[in-house]
Amino acid sequence: LVLIGAGWAVLGRGVVRLLRLLRAPMILAFSTASSEAAFPRTVEVLERFGVRPRVTGFVLPLGYSFNLDGSMMYQAMA
Repeated sequence: LVLIGAGWAVLGRGVVRLLRLLRAPMILAFSTASSEAAFPRTVEVLERFGVRPRVTGFVLPLGYSFNLDGSMMYQAMA
């Protein structure tokens, strides 16, 4: 909810459109239990939303890498 609020502050009502566009990739990631399965579709949706391919190509893989590190730290502590 915090991220949606931050998105609302930056994008205004555009955040609703973005969430609608990202609905299918989010459902795919949840149903397969793998965010990597939704990666190609997420890139496509973000570029259609207007995010530059250069930004998408840098930020998404970086986010995926940090997400994996967080999962591994959780498993090491558990």
